[in-house]
Amino acid sequence: MVLQAVLRWGHLWKGHEVIFHVDNSAIVSALALGSFQNAQVMNMLRMIVKLAVQLCFSYSSIWLTSDDNSLADIASQFEYT
Repeated sequence: MVLQAVLRWGHLWKGHEVIFHVDNSAIVSALALGSFQNAQVMNMLRMIVKLAVQLCFSYSSIWLTSDDNSLADIASQFEYT
């Protein structure tokens, strides 16, 4: 979902810091550290970093419980076009 958000709205974030609210602690850690053991996740992380640089925004992330992240869960059920 983070990569999808960057692809969809990243062009609007120039000069801003974006805080991603994520209910997966492993992804929060990967975003903070810039590293992950899984190759596919690492490729997505590289793309997020590259886009953040190209689109001139910075980011951080915080962990939420799944119960507190219900809006994102609902949104993830819909396909973006």
